[in-house]
Amino acid sequence: QDCGAAGCLFDVASDPSEHADLSDALPALRAELASLLTDRNRGNFAPRRGISSLRACAEGVRNGGYYGPFVDVASAYSPSPPATAAQRERDAASLIRVDMSRTRP
Repeated sequence: QDCGAAGCLFDVASDPSEHADLSDALPALRAELASLLTDRNRGNFAPRRGISSLRACAEGVRNGGYYGPFVDVASAYSPSPPATAAQRERDAASLIRVDMSRTRP
């Protein structure tokens, strides 16, 4: 469910699948927890990562599931081990999904 900017409040002990939003019944608790979260998130490192690119996903698949390398130094990285047949099959399926998502509006 979309909780909007205010957020939801769930009792995960009694509702682990988070179906019953308690924010209307307990607005003060929701506000207190939201404030606590805001305070704890202050100072978190959140770098600007630029514009999202599907090409980055395809490159990550080609690099064995990792984004990178991030530097132009060939000797900085050890070579990836050869992919198994099963891994090549999973990678091909991932690349197809990435390519298909490019055609969606």
